[in-house]
Amino acid sequence: MSKIISGIFKGIKLDVLPQENMRPTSCRAKEALFDILQFNLKDKIFVDLFAGTGQIGLEALSRSALKCYFVEKSKKSIQILMQNINRVEKISDKKLNFEVFTLDVYKFLDKFNKKADILFADSPFDLPLDEKIFVKSKQIINPNGILIIESESKNEYFKFTGSFYLIKRYTYGRIAFDFYKLKSG
Repeated sequence: MSKIISGIFKGIKLDVLPQENMRPTSCRAKEALFDILQFNLKDKIFVDLFAGTGQIGLEALSRSALKCYFVEKSKKSIQILMQNINRVEKISDKKLNFEVFTLDVYKFLDKFNKKADILFADSPFDLPLDEKIFVKSKQIINPNGILIIESESKNEYFKFTGSFYLIKRYTYGRIAFDFYKLKSG
């Protein structure tokens, strides 16, 4: 069980799906991530890639993101995600602004025809990200948008990023968040 840490849905408990290839972001790391993002979320379009059970996207909505797109291909995870969304809506008596895509992340990035402000990618252990995430994300990210990649801190950040550059790496125990922006011009 996890919970929403702050914002209008603070304290609402969320179900997680324990699996070997999933690693729910710890509360400590999630809190640190959203402390960094706190002034960049209001009225932003947030995309939770590899959404799992939705704890990151729901935290973004709790902290004033305008809309969240949840992208997850596991039907089991989507089931828990929908339970979590329904719980948040029921407890808060608020309708969330979201869309759920049961789809491979790269297929989603190919098909998505809107722009996003923040892309968050936390791939499972058995599906490590590669340079493709940068190529595909470039198509949908706003010029001032941020691509955030969560990984194990022992892994190096991506050096080949195509049209992106690393702003900063934040490390919290076993977790690292790498923040990337589009290169201008």
